[in-house]
Amino acid sequence: MKNFSIGNIIIFVYSIFFNFRFLPVKQAIMLPILISPKIKIDKLNRRNISIVFNPKFGDIQIGINSSRGLITHCGYLSVSKNGKLIFRGRIKLCSGVSIRIDRGYISFGAKTFVNGNSMFRCTNSILLGEKLLVGWNVSFSTDDGHYIIENNKRKEKEESINIGEHVWIASDTKISKGVNIAGNCIIGQNSLVTSKFSESNVLIAGVPAKIVKHNVNWDLK
Repeated sequence: MKNFSIGNIIIFVYSIFFNFRFLPVKQAIMLPILISPKIKIDKLNRRNISIVFNPKFGDIQIGINSSRGLITHCGYLSVSKNGKLIFRGRIKLCSGVSIRIDRGYISFGAKTFVNGNSMFRCTNSILLGEKLLVGWNVSFSTDDGHYIIENNKRKEKEESINIGEHVWIASDTKISKGVNIAGNCIIGQNSLVTSKFSESNVLIAGVPAKIVKHNVNWDLK
C-alpha cells in the first residue's frame, strides 16, 4: 500500500487484527495478509489458513481493488472446520471475491490474480496453478448443489477442479465440478466449462466449452 489514504489505513489496522487472529504468531508479525474489512468473515479459525511459502508484508491481498469501473459487491470468506485455504505464493484476490469452503481445500498458486466478484465454492478440492489470471464474475464450484437422478440412479454431485499453470480464465465464465485444464490455456469470455481438457496451449470457449483453437498462448504485455 504505497498511498496511505484513510481507506488504506483502515485496511492496515484491520489486517493487523486478522493476521494475529488467524495465523501463527511467527507468520502474523510479517503481516503477510492485507484484507479489506468489507470482506464478511463467516466460519474461520486459526487452523483453516495455511501459508506454505516464506511471505513478506502484503504478499496476500484479499478484497482490495479491482478493474477500474467495475462495481463490486461485499466479499465473503467462510472455511468450515473440515476445510483448508492454502496459499503457495504471492496472490491478489480483488474486491467482491467470495470463498466458501464447506469441505476439502482450495490451493492458490503463486502469482495468481483474481478480479472482482469472482466466487469459489468448494466441497472437494480446487487446485489452482501458478500465474493464473481470472477475470471478473468467474465462478468455480465443485458441487452441483443437488443430486441429479438419471435412469433411477443418483449421480455423483461432487468432483475436484484442477487448473494448470499460466491459464487465463476470462470474465463471466463458470467452472464446474470435475474440470481439469492443462497449462498455457485460455478460457474464453462467458464460457461454461464442464469437461476435462488435457491439451496445453489451446483456446477453450462456448456453452458448453470446447477447444476452438490450437497452438495459442497469452501474455500480460
